Amino acid sequence: MKVLHLATSLSGGAGIAALRLHQAMRSQGVDSRMVALRCDFPDEHLAELPRWKGRLVAPVRESLSWKLDRKRVDQTRGLFSFARHGFDVSDHPWVDWADVVYLHWVVGGFLSLKNLGKLFRTGKKFRWTMHDMWPFTGGCHHAWGCNGFAEKCEYCPHLAPAAQRKARAQLAAKRRLFENTDLAFVAPSQWLADLAAQAPVCVSHTVARIPNVLDGAFRPAEDRARARAEFGLDNGRRWALCFASNDPYKGWKLFRDTWNSADLTDDCGLVVCGDETLARELAHSERIRAIPTIRDKNTLVRLYSAADFFILPSLAENYPNVAVEALACGTPVLGTNVGGIPEIVEKWGGIVAEPAADTFANALTRMAREELPHAQSELIRAEHATENIIKLHLAL
Repeated sequence: MKVLHLATSLSGGAGIAALRLHQAMRSQGVDSRMVALRCDFPDEHLAELPRWKGRLVAPVRESLSWKLDRKRVDQTRGLFSFARHGFDVSDHPWVDWADVVYLHWVVGGFLSLKNLGKLFRTGKKFRWTMHDMWPFTGGCHHAWGCNGFAEKCEYCPHLAPAAQRKARAQLAAKRRLFENTDLAFVAPSQWLADLAAQAPVCVSHTVARIPNVLDGAFRPAEDRARARAEFGLDNGRRWALCFASNDPYKGWKLFRDTWNSADLTDDCGLVVCGDETLARELAHSERIRAIPTIRDKNTLVRLYSAADFFILPSLAENYPNVAVEALACGTPVLGTNVGGIPEIVEKWGGIVAEPAADTFANALTRMAREELPHAQSELIRAEHATENIIKLHLAL
């Protein structure tokens, strides 16, 4: 089977998951290739569109669209994509070569609805790995409890009154595009699969729940004491790990308010990895270690393994790679009870709590004071093993 994957980017949760699936397919004997709008490490099986498209035209178009839409879209509710702009890839030689085309996160300037229509008219088989709700909504990436996508998006809380018809029109356009296409949807989480099953745009298509591939490097570090020493973590404290991001979905404000209000003793320390400026907003700075973003997966394995528990304060998630990675390294997780997080944490180790500062602070206090059992690393690694995941994809 010849498979082509299409993705806007190979960074971020969705991009990493897409790249891992491509690499996993190749490791299992599937002839897989990938085209991205932007890619920093192309090879003979991985290509990007001409750099002037991904590095110049697409960002300018998206910036202009944002300026046009900022009075129409409630930016506090996260992303809303109209998919006006993109590039025609239907005549790309790898599209002609492929038996099956996998769509991943393809908005943000890569594929417009018009481009998707031209792709679908090639007559190929399509599989859409959904990394959020956008494939079956009128434009939002997370609906925050709104069920409008299950009907016609008659009223969209993301949009100003004058722009309401745009969500309805985009949802109707998706339904027309999908209805005569050989298309199946893949949801990494059961949460997303259940939502997709309610959506009219998915009703005549298969919706399969298949978890993301886990890179085999994520397992408990052989020498945990050495890992703790590498990051300057003394053994006299229980160390929490949190990734710092100003992405509104990732819940930094919730975490900041939680940490600053939690009833924690001096023997609880915190490692903040990512945006180091955000760490300055936290109280108890004397027991905080701030480190820059880590790209190397082996270093990340040692960081997960060095921590006593990992904190995931997201306000919206599908099936977060970081939760699976931490648990695979034997580190329990404190997460919010949103999206697919409970499916991961409650099954393989940790606590979930409401995304409110008081309840999340209580859960953090419990994690800091109790010796929780280690995550079920072997079980989560077995369920996300490459050969198992690829078998599920090939059976679609």
